[in-house]
Amino acid sequence: MAGTAHFRVPIGRGLALMRSLRGHMSGLCVPQYMIDLPGGGGKIPLLPDDVKETGEDTMVVENYRGKHFTYPLK
Repeated sequence: MAGTAHFRVPIGRGLALMRSLRGHMSGLCVPQYMIDLPGGGGKIPLLPDDVKETGEDTMVVENYRGKHFTYPLK
């Protein structure tokens, strides 16, 4: 197979791979997971959704181990 098509995985699997890398290696070593939008939309990064809830003063985030933490916004 020519090109890089053989590296493609379903988006859900790609996001799971990205999540598994975080917290275990330096941020500089974690690659960006990119998709190429159709119709000339360009390339954009996809990230696992870590923000679980946002309030007026706090937000709840999930770390790489699946634990939730309340982070102050003010």
